[in-house]
Amino acid sequence: MIRFLHSRYFMVLTALVVVACALVYAVIGDVVYPAGDGGFVRGWGGPWLERGHVGMWVGLLLTLALAVFIGTLNRTFNLLRSMTWLHGAFFLMLTLATPSLMLNFYPGLLLAATVMLGCFLMFVSYNDRMAQRQVFLAFLLLSAGAALDYSFVVYMPVFWLATAQMRIFSMRSFMASLMGIATPWIILLGFRIVDISDLQVPHFYASNTLLGARSITWMIGVGLFSAFLGVSAWIQSAIRILSYNAQSRAMLSVITVVLFFTLVFGAADYCHLAVFLPLLNCSVALQEGHLFSVIYRRQKSYYAILAIMIIYLGLFAWRTILCVC
Repeated sequence: MIRFLHSRYFMVLTALVVVACALVYAVIGDVVYPAGDGGFVRGWGGPWLERGHVGMWVGLLLTLALAVFIGTLNRTFNLLRSMTWLHGAFFLMLTLATPSLMLNFYPGLLLAATVMLGCFLMFVSYNDRMAQRQVFLAFLLLSAGAALDYSFVVYMPVFWLATAQMRIFSMRSFMASLMGIATPWIILLGFRIVDISDLQVPHFYASNTLLGARSITWMIGVGLFSAFLGVSAWIQSAIRILSYNAQSRAMLSVITVVLFFTLVFGAADYCHLAVFLPLLNCSVALQEGHLFSVIYRRQKSYYAILAIMIIYLGLFAWRTILCVC
């Protein structure tokens, strides 16, 4: 049983269940757009494709692509020290508890995709003193994303720290990061795609979201539970991580820093939590995947894995019933 749960077949089965549940929610639930105008360019933060099937399918496909990508991240770098796909299944189940986040194309999904891609660029550059191109690209993506939502800026310090963790920090890599930050804005302003008058300071308060109070409360509750799972998994794995080689420790520490930055800023601007939640789910899923693939790998560990899955299915059912009633 435990081998099946760690296989790609279980992730495919989980994906089918999650897509089916999401489509049911799209029909009978209350799908709301989860983000407002929180970018540095006025009007670019959303809503995008707020109504209709296009936004729903793009959101679903991007969510599935994220699950596959974090699975590929592990297969490429042996990030979790085990050839497992369980973290992809965990990510899908965690996201299912907040179905509106996977039924819309919005900045939160792009933030998760950008940070995970940035982690890939960092990992592939380990101990490579000529990795300025990867550093430039990672910061270019974050800076471009800031036009859509301020949350992209939050992760720039994470990637400066990641360059040190990956042993590629130098004056050249730092200058490459600054060039990456400047490049999108030089293009946007230089080609008059945006005007100076279109720039704004994002609003860090409740009007930064189009969600109602009940939806925000629900996301806070789900986010707190997911955060508890992620931090608990990290605490239980911390001693084992110390025994890994330098590269594995560095890669896992980047994921841990992403997790804690997401927790801090998600709590600081909890009304904007919808944008941080997909990335929180990615980070927690990776921590849980490591916990159950290395620390708790005994046969009976499938009880705990299935219990977590059932809890999130129950949260989805509860959310659906609340919307119907």
